[in-house]
Amino acid sequence: MNRLLNLLPIILWLLFLGSALFYAPRASRELSEQQRMEVFDFVWRTVRDSHYDPRMNGVDWRAVRKQYEPKIRTARSDQEFYRLLNEMVGELKQSHFAVYPPGYLIASQRARGLLADGEVGMTAQLVDGQVIITRVYDDSSAAKSGLHPGDQILTIDDTPVQRLLDELRHQVNRQLPHDAGKPATERFLTYYVLTTLLNGRAGTEVRLRCRTLAGEEREVALTRTPIKKASEPIGLLPPIPLRVQTRMLDNNIGYIAFNAFLPAVMEPVRKAVREMRNARALIIDLRENMGGIGLMAGGIAGLLTDKEIPMGVMRLREGSIPIVAYPQPGAFKGRVVILTDEATVSTAEIMAGALKEAGRAVVIGRPTPGYALPAKLVELPYGGLLSCVIADYRTPKGRRLEGVGVKPDIEVSLTRDAFHRSPDPILQAALDEIARKTPE
Repeated sequence: MNRLLNLLPIILWLLFLGSALFYAPRASRELSEQQRMEVFDFVWRTVRDSHYDPRMNGVDWRAVRKQYEPKIRTARSDQEFYRLLNEMVGELKQSHFAVYPPGYLIASQRARGLLADGEVGMTAQLVDGQVIITRVYDDSSAAKSGLHPGDQILTIDDTPVQRLLDELRHQVNRQLPHDAGKPATERFLTYYVLTTLLNGRAGTEVRLRCRTLAGEEREVALTRTPIKKASEPIGLLPPIPLRVQTRMLDNNIGYIAFNAFLPAVMEPVRKAVREMRNARALIIDLRENMGGIGLMAGGIAGLLTDKEIPMGVMRLREGSIPIVAYPQPGAFKGRVVILTDEATVSTAEIMAGALKEAGRAVVIGRPTPGYALPAKLVELPYGGLLSCVIADYRTPKGRRLEGVGVKPDIEVSLTRDAFHRSPDPILQAALDEIARKTPE
């Protein structure tokens, strides 16, 4: 099972290493040159032996070793050493490759980001070049502080947001030149940087200066509240905060949102689908869905069909694994709409792309970034972890999602003005489409 994990997207962490804005904890004792060469050799060989493509995505992997070996030998610190390792695996120009220093992500990174134990209860994303609050959850610290979708964030803890955006673009241009200029990639990375800065240790505060939709500037201090539910660890994958929302909307429309394809979400999603089986239509909200277990795309899709649906194939170095949606008892047979955005990645992209291709669902929202390669986590000598791609994914029609993503049937171009008309323009577009196409 662990081999089939479509892990939490990690391209962002490449930007963290070596950036003045994001601090990676140092080990109490630096590695020796011999130890660094041992880790370097382990990473290079593991990537070579695990990659699904013996041709290494068209990259001369031996030449890459020759290029980086002298740099590794002369690295002045562990921080520079691990940055170089990330640059090396980045030569493959694929998502889901990263090297994490000892204690950086799993052991001690709970004070920040997606592995934090506290959250403020809102989503901020890049809209028309500005950082805009796009979702505020009920009863959250953000809601209680009077923040609303459409509000613009100007500073986070006295750091101007524009400085964060400029630094992010600089790091993309320097470390990920093949992704520079891609709108979905920039929005994806901005989303995760903002999530990392807004969330943190429960009980601590984050201070924001915002501009409301009415144009008024105000300052708020948000207290991070404990995350209500997290997944169980799977292999080396740490607990991940989980969010499952199910409710009936007006006009007998069902709504289900979940943020990861992990075992803990299966039962509540299954229960909700069965309870909504007589709904006029069903909206599956995959926005901010970080992926998870690849085969779960077929498991959840099986709740939405009365016939077998091919969902694509994961191709490994030796052999392949088909993903299939097998009909399940109590499946929903009506109209299905899937919502996507720049934070819909990995297994979520697989499900959205396959059901769109099969004609089973209409996809509405923003394009996904195309981070759809199954990967595994491997422990490194002397601590640390390697996230390593092990399989390729192709849709039933043979299309790759990696680097391409899923283009919605109905693309919603978010603007600040759109939030004057609706607190959730993407959801509103789905409701409008259902009203036009689905009889009551």
